[in-house]
Amino acid sequence: MFLHAYSFISTLISPFLRLYLGRRARLGKEEAHRLCERMGVATVKRKPGKLIWLHGVSVGESVSLLSLIHHIAQLYPRIQILVTTGTVTAAHVIANKLPDNAVHQYMPLDVYSWMDQFLRHWKPDVVVITESEIWPNLLTLCDKKQIPIYLINARLTKHSFERWKRTPHIARTLFGKFTKILAQSEIIAERLRFFLLRSSNQDQIKTRIETMPNLKFAAKPLTFDQDHYNELHALTHHRPTWVAASTHPGEEEIILRAFKKIYEQCPKALLLLVPRHPKRSDSVAGRLTDYGFVFARRSHFQSEQGNLLKRELPGDHHSIYLMDTFGELGLAYALSPIALVCGSLIPGIGGHNPIEPAQAGCCVLHGPHMVNAEDICAIMGDLTITVNENTLATTIIDLFHNPTLTVQKGKALQDCVLSQKNNLKQLIQLCTPHLGPIESKNMPTINTNKSHHAP
Repeated sequence: MFLHAYSFISTLISPFLRLYLGRRARLGKEEAHRLCERMGVATVKRKPGKLIWLHGVSVGESVSLLSLIHHIAQLYPRIQILVTTGTVTAAHVIANKLPDNAVHQYMPLDVYSWMDQFLRHWKPDVVVITESEIWPNLLTLCDKKQIPIYLINARLTKHSFERWKRTPHIARTLFGKFTKILAQSEIIAERLRFFLLRSSNQDQIKTRIETMPNLKFAAKPLTFDQDHYNELHALTHHRPTWVAASTHPGEEEIILRAFKKIYEQCPKALLLLVPRHPKRSDSVAGRLTDYGFVFARRSHFQSEQGNLLKRELPGDHHSIYLMDTFGELGLAYALSPIALVCGSLIPGIGGHNPIEPAQAGCCVLHGPHMVNAEDICAIMGDLTITVNENTLATTIIDLFHNPTLTVQKGKALQDCVLSQKNNLKQLIQLCTPHLGPIESKNMPTINTNKSHHAP
């Protein structure tokens, strides 16, 4: 009943969804020339042969899929790989990172006719969805067309679990449409089983939910320009440095108040401040001025001899380097042995990915609000350090005074991440029955990076 009602309502409001997409395009949140993709109209021709469709809605999910995509491309060089995202930012991040036999399209909105048109064009042999993407019309159509659909790296927070418990029949109907669910942790698997084990066919349902290591552990380390690293490292290596990564409104104030205390005891300290959204950089710069800090901005340029323009760089008189450019978080992590993962100091955001700084060998700090990465934090255990507004300054100062411990914690975290990287073999085996025998004999190895930090 729910699925029929949902299909009817989504069709009824589809004219308004067209207007909604048009408005998003005017705001720069959609690509106007590709809006048809969001309505199920493909802009790329499907090649003959088998096809696997993988979907990650935003940047984090899409980037976590890249290693899996490249493994599939190497093992199945003649199979077409369709990669979809739901945001423009995710599309731009992965655009130049896909293998030759992969194409990108935007995920259609979940209108029955739009999703049906999308599936009729692409005819996937298997569908792989990440984390918590639950689209009723997509699940209904895959069930109807007998297309196997997997939910991998499945995530169901405690809050979402309590919400689904209000409508257990709907939860059972939707989660039961997946061919198999691979959960990020046993806790999440148990939450999902809460609904599915109430099915009349419990023995069959039990085999559909398993656990897997978090797919984000298999993601490649963030990259950075080596020349930019060399330039900045020469300017900053002699200073005690820490990075506040992916900050949100309300967090900068906490960080700046803490840095006031840090700066009193460590006057050579340097803070690399990286806003989550670079478009907020003017506002953040205003806050730095209000607090009386002398800072440089990476997005600004200054004239050199011969009228050449060069990025503004941090000097010894700068206490903060505002890294307000897109895609350079990897550079910030490479420069700093201490990383504060933000989105976690205030409630409502849920925290960002602690794996990225751990891959770079950073000693990782985060706030108390890490619900989006609770499973990752559980694996990392006490290797990370939880801080709050009252303890942030003292924790940073203690780490500055004990650089050997800082590096040891960073190395232990890096080793923890490497130990979790074997999950790709499990996922490849999941797809093999639908894609056929592996064509390449060699299982690709996973690239790792070395820490730039030394005691």
